[in-house]
Amino acid sequence: MPDPVVGIAWYTESEWQVFRAKVADPERLEATYAEWVEVAEAALEDFRRLGLKPQRVPIRAAEFFSWCKEESRLPDSEARASYVSEVLARADEA
Repeated sequence: MPDPVVGIAWYTESEWQVFRAKVADPERLEATYAEWVEVAEAALEDFRRLGLKPQRVPIRAAEFFSWCKEESRLPDSEARASYVSEVLARADEA
């Protein structure tokens, strides 16, 4: 049986700046992109140690916010997790 895959939202610096400025819960995100990268890289390593296969899921702010609007979702941490799962599932189907 293959190792379970877990999606990790992944941003470019410019996308992250737009994203952080518009989410409903910016306090749940790191203050700078560099801090976010450090935390995200540590999460990748933690997942690997648990035997999972973390996969970076590129996130585009405009697409995420459009999805939130279509789904009538507040752009918060729950929506981010759902969106990453959906993007990962679509990529897996393709």
